[in-house]
Parts: sequence; C-alpha cells; structure tokens
Amino acid sequence: MIMKTPNLPEAIEVENEVIGSLIYDSQSLAMAMTLINSEKIFSSEVNRVIFKSIKSLFDDSKPVDLLTVVNDLRARGVLESVGNPTYIAKLTENLASYKNIDYHIAILKQKWVRREIILTANKNINLAGNETYDEFELLEKSTHELMLLQEEIQFDSYFRCYCLGQKYVRIMQYEPRNPHHLRYVTN
Repeated sequence: MIMKTPNLPEAIEVENEVIGSLIYDSQSLAMAMTLINSEKIFSSEVNRVIFKSIKSLFDDSKPVDLLTVVNDLRARGVLESVGNPTYIAKLTENLASYKNIDYHIAILKQKWVRREIILTANKNINLAGNETYDEFELLEKSTHELMLLQEEIQFDSYFRCYCLGQKYVRIMQYEPRNPHHLRYVTN
C-alpha cells in the first residue's frame, strides 16, 4: 500500500517575512541566528537557498543586506533559481513587523516539526504495508526516527512530569541531550 503524502504544513507568507526581516534589519538578524539552527524550517526551496546565503554571510562576519545577499547568490550561481534581485528586494518591502521575528520563527519551527512528523509517519505507513518488513524492526526504526526529530528541536529547557500514587505530581527538570545517567537536573 502506497500512501499519498498529504499537503504539508507551511506558512510561505511568514517565511517571506522572516527572510525579508533578516535582510532588512541587523538586530533581527543577530537574534534570529540564535533561534534558527537549520534552513529546514523553511518549506520553500527558494527561501532555504536565500537563508543559506544569509547564514553564510553572517557566519563569515560579512554585512547582510540586499546587495550582499544578491551578490552572494550570484557568486554561488543560484540567483536565477531563486528569482532575481527584484524578487529579493520585494521580500524587504512592506514587512508587517520585523520586531516580531521570534514569534514568526516559532511558527516556522512548528510547521517544520509537523512536516517532519507527517513525512516520517507516511514513510513508516508505507513500510508497515509491506508484509515482508519485520514489524519489530519497523517499530524500532519509527521510534528512532521520531527521537532524532525530537533531538533536533532546540528548547530552552525540558521538564518531565510524574504522577506519584495518583495523588502527587512531581515536575523534574530534564536535559535529554545529556548522557542517560545525567539527564535529570538536580539542584
């Protein structure tokens, strides 16, 4: 059984807003680079390519503005594949509010997580329909893929909640990126 991939969650207008803000406002850029750990949050291939250019300039401590981004895209030989200088300039026009970039990035991360869950689930549904594929191997593979996705999400802090004796709730700070024996944070 082959499952058709459903329409994947995206927010192209928000993506364009974020890309435009990164080019337009250096304060937004500095803050955004601490929040965006991968171009994967962009569903649009065009926006992923433009973001890679912006990130490269930023990582090299070069100025990021309309001219430098266009020149970098041209030097990489991808300017025509993302549009043209006029298209990139339009991204910086009529920005709703570059001051809300952290909120916009959070929306993009949510959409990315949903896309990845759908793609992972769809792939595993297709494997589950294959009678020759071992179900326990599939279960282990599915769990592993979702754990890898969880590890890619960067939160400020994690917590685990435990119910004790159906009466008490214990909330413990948790750091899943630590080795197993050091994951629970003790004060």
